[in-house]
Amino acid sequence: MDEGMALLRAADREAWLALLWAPAPKRPALASALALDLELERVVAELSEPLVAEIRLAWWRERLADLARGATAPPQPLLRALASAGRAAGLDLHALARVEDALLPLLGTDAPDLACIAARRGAALGEALQPLVGAGGVSVLARRAMARFARRSFRNGAAVVRGLAAWRQGPAASFEAPDVPPPLLAGLDALARADLRALRCGRPLARAAGPGRQLALARAAFRLPLRARNW
Repeated sequence: MDEGMALLRAADREAWLALLWAPAPKRPALASALALDLELERVVAELSEPLVAEIRLAWWRERLADLARGATAPPQPLLRALASAGRAAGLDLHALARVEDALLPLLGTDAPDLACIAARRGAALGEALQPLVGAGGVSVLARRAMARFARRSFRNGAAVVRGLAAWRQGPAASFEAPDVPPPLLAGLDALARADLRALRCGRPLARAAGPGRQLALARAAFRLPLRARNW
């Protein structure tokens, strides 16, 4: 298995399953970018000291800037995958580094504006992936980012819970609009929309990678145009 896909499988099995429906040549770069996004999320969610988390995020930002300048990747699996598959596919590594900046507000103790954070995270990741997925990825990735707040436990979990409650009570955010996702992100979009609907209605989220979620991925794949299919 490609290194990027292996890293994504370890971090988020559902995202890995979604990419299995994508054309094989595009999987490594897509997987590497999504795995980096999840690693930055992990730093914010799990490190107990905000200062330590900021230092770790700064380290990732600097390494991504080095890669964007053409530097050789250090012996770190995710950076190696981004240097090989990501650069070859034309990923915008400067844009990818902005995911770190979008996540920084989560290190505070106040209830964060999760819709704003999700929109900024989706914008950074969508811009980075545009050479691969085309236009339209930003809204899909913002929906996915919003759903991740309910899928992962955060160090400041109480603040995130308050942020989710504020989002549920407010008007529907722009990333819930009925737009058409890029074909390569159709599966991820189907899962994110299902999560957001459940959150809005106060229902529990379906089990990650469970039968219902895998069926949603298959349905999204079979709705793809023939030219976008790899199977």
